[in-house]
Amino acid sequence: MVERPFHLNNLMKKGLIWQASSPTDKVNSAPTLKACFGPSAIDSSLPLKGIPSGTVNLFSYKNVLTSTLLHSLRQELFPVLIPTLLACNFLKNTVQNKLKKRFLVWVGRECWPVPQLIISLLPELDDPLSCCLFINPPKKKLLIRTIDTALHSNETAAVIAAVGRVSFALSRRFTLAAKAGNTLGLLLVTEECNNTPLCAYSRWSIAPIQSEAPQGFKLTLLKLKGPAAPLKSWRIQYEPELRALSINLSADTIDRSNPPGSCAARQAC
Repeated sequence: MVERPFHLNNLMKKGLIWQASSPTDKVNSAPTLKACFGPSAIDSSLPLKGIPSGTVNLFSYKNVLTSTLLHSLRQELFPVLIPTLLACNFLKNTVQNKLKKRFLVWVGRECWPVPQLIISLLPELDDPLSCCLFINPPKKKLLIRTIDTALHSNETAAVIAAVGRVSFALSRRFTLAAKAGNTLGLLLVTEECNNTPLCAYSRWSIAPIQSEAPQGFKLTLLKLKGPAAPLKSWRIQYEPELRALSINLSADTIDRSNPPGSCAARQAC
C-alpha cells in the first residue's frame, strides 16, 4: 500500500494536526512536571513550588535593548535569563522522568540566549544545543502560528517566545495549546500588557538594576492563578560559576513575610 504523505493518520503522527476532544474527555494524561527557579524564597511562594507544565506564563519587561547592548553579555542576560533558566530546569526534569519531550523551542530572535548560557545550564547533557530549536518568523502572524504549533507538540518540553503585545484571545489560544501538549509556555511580553486582562497561570515583571555589578534584576510576581495574593518581589543576580540564581532579600523587597535578620541573606540554588 502506497503511503500518502497528506493522509490524516500521517499528519497526526507527525504532530501537524490534533484530534479534537469533547469537554468531558481527559485532555492530558501525561504527568505534571514543574520548572523551578532555584532559590527557595521564590519557589516556596508558588503553590506547587514551581511553575507546572501545561501552562502559559508571561514575563513583561521594558524594551531597553539596543543593537550595541545586544553585544554585551551582561545585557544579553536581560530579559531572557529567567525564561531560559526555567526552560533548562524543566528539560532536566523531563530527562530525569524519561519522557520523550526533549526540545526547547525559542521563537523570535529577541528571546534567543547566547549558546554559552544554555551549555552552562545543561552540563548533564552531552550536546545541549541539539535539544534547542531557534525559529525567527518574519511576520507576526507566522510567529503566532509557530508558537501555537510548538506548544501543541508532544516533542516540545518548553516554548520561549518573544510575543510583544498580546490580547486576551491570543493568550487564551496559547493557554489551550500548552494544556493540550502538556508543554511549558514562557512568553516575553512588553510592560504595556501588565494592566491588560490576559489568560495565564502566572505573570511576572523583570527589570534590570543598572547600579549593581554583576548585573542585577528585580523579579516581581504580578499575578498567579487562583486567589488573589499580594505582590512579591526579589532582587536577584546570576552567578555564572554556580550556574544559578542568587537572591538578595533587601529592605525594599515587597514580600514582607521573611523574618527579621533575613534581609541580607543570599541563597544560591
